[in-house]
Amino acid sequence: MTLKEIICRHPTWAGARYYLLGSYPETRDDVDKYGSVFEALLYMIPRPSTVHIFVDSVLVPGGGAVPSVRVFGRDGRMMKDMPDFDRFGRSRESPLADTLVSFALQFVPWEDWLGMEIDPRTLETVEETAIIAHCLKNMTFAGFDQEKIRRRWNELKAEVGKGAFRPWRPTGKVA
Repeated sequence: MTLKEIICRHPTWAGARYYLLGSYPETRDDVDKYGSVFEALLYMIPRPSTVHIFVDSVLVPGGGAVPSVRVFGRDGRMMKDMPDFDRFGRSRESPLADTLVSFALQFVPWEDWLGMEIDPRTLETVEETAIIAHCLKNMTFAGFDQEKIRRRWNELKAEVGKGAFRPWRPTGKVA
């Protein structure tokens, strides 16, 4: 089932709003903006995608016993199949080599989000309106309109080209 199909199964903002405010109290001041994005998604045409959306929880070091929600994508590629895998001195026989590549979706166009399948395990463990809320939070990470998000993405790419960022390594454990 795609994100668009889930949104169409729950076409009113109330359910997703409930989970958004419950999971992210800091969104209260912008709840109407999230609602506007939700309404816009109802009318957007999804773009087919090979990416699957995953929603899970991780325990963040120093974050206490409350898990943090992660939303990420996977398209079936393994770490060993990534072009720069060998460059980091990893063995193709290591456990990491056979790990699925996960990637952030925050800067992905909304039409692509809508065409992504939701991982079956996510569908089994997370309520559909909660999936919508978590995806909305991630989709609007850099703004509430796609033009602003695209501009921010281009700014980040330019900064990376200047060597402004260092690689980030995840440290959380899957709950």
